[in-house]
Amino acid sequence: MGSGAARGRHHNGSSTSPGSATPVSAEASPDAHPAVAVSSVDAGSLVALDALFRRLPVGLMIFDADLRYARVNDALLAMDGGTVDERCGRTIDEVHPDVAPEVDRSLRRVLETGQPILGARLEGELRPGRARVWRMSYVPIDASDGSRCGVGAVAEDITDVERMEDVARQDRVRLELLSGATAEVNAALDPGTKLQALARTVVPAVADVCAVFLVGPEPRAGEGHGVQVRADPVAFEARPGLDGVRPEPGVGIHFPGDDPVTSAARTRAASLHRLDPARMPSWAQALQSGAWRAEEQPHTMVGVPVVAGGEVVAVVLLVACGDRPTYGVDDLHMMGQLAARANVAVEHGMRFHQSQEIANTLQRSMLPRADVTSVDGLEVAARYLPATDDAEVGGDWYDIIRPRSGGVGLVMGDVMGRGVHAAAVMGQIRTAVRAYAKLGMSPGELLRALDELMVDIGEAEFATCIYAVLDPATYQLRFANAGHVPPLVARAGGATSSLEADQGPPLGAGVGGYREHVWSLPEEVILALYTDGLVESHRHDLDDGIRALAGVLSGDGTSLDGLCDEAIESMARVGGGDDDTALLLVRRRPRPVR
Repeated sequence: MGSGAARGRHHNGSSTSPGSATPVSAEASPDAHPAVAVSSVDAGSLVALDALFRRLPVGLMIFDADLRYARVNDALLAMDGGTVDERCGRTIDEVHPDVAPEVDRSLRRVLETGQPILGARLEGELRPGRARVWRMSYVPIDASDGSRCGVGAVAEDITDVERMEDVARQDRVRLELLSGATAEVNAALDPGTKLQALARTVVPAVADVCAVFLVGPEPRAGEGHGVQVRADPVAFEARPGLDGVRPEPGVGIHFPGDDPVTSAARTRAASLHRLDPARMPSWAQALQSGAWRAEEQPHTMVGVPVVAGGEVVAVVLLVACGDRPTYGVDDLHMMGQLAARANVAVEHGMRFHQSQEIANTLQRSMLPRADVTSVDGLEVAARYLPATDDAEVGGDWYDIIRPRSGGVGLVMGDVMGRGVHAAAVMGQIRTAVRAYAKLGMSPGELLRALDELMVDIGEAEFATCIYAVLDPATYQLRFANAGHVPPLVARAGGATSSLEADQGPPLGAGVGGYREHVWSLPEEVILALYTDGLVESHRHDLDDGIRALAGVLSGDGTSLDGLCDEAIESMARVGGGDDDTALLLVRRRPRPVR
């Protein structure tokens, strides 16, 4: 693979000069395979053909019937800086042994079959240490009598093209990775879940191991100590076969200051560290929780900071092991972009988590004390559960109060909406119910007063509520319903039904119309008040959920506490937990035997 107006050789081995060499033309039999045929042409055509051979920007080679170089052009010579004399009369193996086996196979195939080979990829070195990639084409050269007299070859250097294609391909992969990481992280609300989603995204795409450590306050400039992290990573992911490198639970890892975790926390920038598998630092040994097998030894680690609220809250540690290429500057940039996707999401998750905790604390603080369920003549059990971790707390509540008019007041309500605002509105309504009950209002009057209060609160606030007063002496229940799911009445081993009395509109509609109803609580019958979060979810509708709850309440059992737990667990199995859940069960105590 050399240059220019080289002397050539006939297929019989005799030398030719540029002026007397047998010229090359495109004449060939229509029935022949594509080939270059040798025939007589005029001197002008020979000059033009020679000029074309010289000036084409691709490497051109002509091999004789012995597969020795007969002629090369300047473009081929420029590929490796060789000379014409170093090529002509020699074989490809004598000139370029690194690529010779593949080129020789192609030349012989074309020489023997007469079939051209077009666009073959060839990779190798023409000069030591300078690997290149070419697109090669080989065509047979036939004499005017039809005999095969050689092979012509065209070499096009596509090294830079392939590199650009590889860069573009890597950019597409990185873009897909960043897009996937953004979607995965944003889909979770809890900060810990977000960081675990990030770890799942990067392994095994760009790392063999990913561990996310929560860090304490950032070290001040000039301090020599490192960053103390939580004993266990808050998130961890390893590619198949490396699961055993998870740190042992409860074993704290102290990073000494010259490691990627400390560097990332201090500089707020991705930090690259190369490791000698034979001399693993103590912190890396702690991370591996045992000896790495030889083929799994880590060679590069990168620490990437996660910033939330203006502070570094975590460091993502990425580990490359075994035959994975070592990380470089481009990888640092991409990993920084990955962390940036997590920064915003984690900060949002932290704010959400704090808001949820505030709402949850506010809501729980307004529920009845544990001893309030102890009521003379009645067995009472209640449960309240906030929504699952990926949903905001709502405005569900229950209450048991002592009205001035006597008896036991039972309340079950649900403020529409979620979050701190819903919990705060619920607190106002709960306080009002207690105040109105102390004034001796009947159920219908109390709900009318609450309706007016909700209108005064404004902002299109709505709530549903049942208020009932049970007389422990007569077990007569007087109640009114403001758009709430109807109570259930159930007998163990018997039928279950709803108290389908007329419902008034939700509180906040401002139209009133809350009729009172009276019902007597028989012995061994359970009265159940609940919120729709117990019986309705994305997996089943309200009616199906009510039927499922009725089935649980009609089962055999004596303890209302146990029945409460069974109802909560059973409804969770059929798809509950999307919303807050409140449940209040009431049953007459057995009369003492005289």
